[in-house]
Amino acid sequence: MPRPRVARTSAVAAAVVLLAALVACSDDRDRGRGAPPDADPDLIGTASSACDLPVLVRVPERWAVEAMTPEMVARADDPRLTSPGGFALVCSLLGSPDGILAPVFLFVAPPEVARGRTAEQLLQRFVRAAYGEGKIDMREVTVGAGTGVEGTFTTSRATPSPVQRRAFVLPTPTGVVVVTNGGLDQESIDEGLADYASVRDSMDLPD
Repeated sequence: MPRPRVARTSAVAAAVVLLAALVACSDDRDRGRGAPPDADPDLIGTASSACDLPVLVRVPERWAVEAMTPEMVARADDPRLTSPGGFALVCSLLGSPDGILAPVFLFVAPPEVARGRTAEQLLQRFVRAAYGEGKIDMREVTVGAGTGVEGTFTTSRATPSPVQRRAFVLPTPTGVVVVTNGGLDQESIDEGLADYASVRDSMDLPD
């Protein structure tokens, strides 16, 4: 079975635009920066994987992993897209389901950001900071790592016309994780929903 590849890039296209896409990958997509040779390319989240997260995440088949470095983040034109509301963009999952570009982005915030805040408040904090939107349709979603809150909202930030996106917030003892979907237009976003949901549902706590 083909295995997802870990990407290594020299630059991030469109200033690491959260809502558009991370598409400037070089042809060398075998391992992520800092990932040891024996790292499991199907799983990220451990300190030895391409992306260190408070949870474990299963990578969709044939997708590449883009670990964000401080240098990449520093080149971003808009910090709202890489560090909104105390959340840091740490990892991107890049693929092209059915020929449509629809990346999935993973953000992490330290435990102090969650202190005194509910999952709903954390979701509002993230969406307002990243997308400039306050109207969010929220619902609880339970994954292996616990119960979080997912929101659906409409935004036009970094897209030529308004689109509907999703973001899932999961507080854990070691930090807050946000999964959100990318795409340049509604068609690509809708095409990538199954993979976004697969990433969200695969979240589990380390042993």
